[in-house]
Amino acid sequence: MKNYRPVSNIPIISKLIEKIVSSRILQHLAFNNLHTNFQSAYKKHHNTESALLRVANDILRYIDNKKSVLLILLDLSAAFDTINHDILLARAHSRFGIDGKALYWLNAYLKDRTQTVSIDNNKATPSPLKYGVPQGSVLGPLLFTMYTAPVADIAERHGVNYHLYADDTQLYIPLDNTLGTASYQKESIEKCVVEIADWMNSNKLKLNSDKTDTFTVVAVVALLVYTTNATPCTDICNAQCTIQQQSCAFTEIFGNLCDTINGVCTQACTAACGCADSCAAQCGGEYAMCKGDASGPLGGLNVLSCALNLSVCSSTCQLQCNFNLLAGVVNSLGGAGAAPAP
Repeated sequence: MKNYRPVSNIPIISKLIEKIVSSRILQHLAFNNLHTNFQSAYKKHHNTESALLRVANDILRYIDNKKSVLLILLDLSAAFDTINHDILLARAHSRFGIDGKALYWLNAYLKDRTQTVSIDNNKATPSPLKYGVPQGSVLGPLLFTMYTAPVADIAERHGVNYHLYADDTQLYIPLDNTLGTASYQKESIEKCVVEIADWMNSNKLKLNSDKTDTFTVVAVVALLVYTTNATPCTDICNAQCTIQQQSCAFTEIFGNLCDTINGVCTQACTAACGCADSCAAQCGGEYAMCKGDASGPLGGLNVLSCALNLSVCSSTCQLQCNFNLLAGVVNSLGGAGAAPAP
């Protein structure tokens, strides 16, 4: 274990009072529209399912629009144990409008707690708890989400999609299929992560590099970009991987994360482009011949017809190619008989 977190010995009466206070704070946040928009933890009608549903839906919509998606998952180390009480109280007042007796009560709730270690009925001298919210408390998780609310502001300022669940942060952004635009989008999420890391440091929180991960969701359709020269999928995909390596600002924060991004992208390209390249050679050649024959007063319509034929050819070819790969995998695993036709 890396962290021996103390369990708070909270009496029942304290939990009942916390429940009442938590209910009042939630009512205050809802009535004044102070909730973080995409924080799914500790909110009515929100849970892990709603968080996963939104992120997955957004990614699938981008894929449908022929865009790849860069997804970065951030995690904190001992998040609930490092909260600075003074910063939390100041934020509760300035951002959430809690003042007067309510703020005084929160101050008394957080401060002047002690912790001790007990081994074989031998207790150590109590030491003050200067940071964190009580583990196992009712109010602690809600106070944590209030403490980290500015993370959402940073993501919105950089135009990056985000979703929060307690101390887990998901950042994601679509990547267009043009080098200039995709490079700008990649730079936006890099700057966002750097600013979040700086904010965490200034607020006494620490990003956990061991639990931070990144995924590149590559849209196969986005890679099937055909021109009259039948541009190979590998060329396009390698260009996207290059974009992800250019000016990577994560190295100083997360160590080898840049290499991980490149590795994930390369693996996705290898898997997606095997069929795409063969289909590009076949369908791209047919498209070039069709477009070359398109002339006369209806040339524009003929070119459109060529493009529609290209789309049908691409979809059919890709489906058949992927089916053949799947059949090969089934056979290699000892599947009996032939796979059914697609």
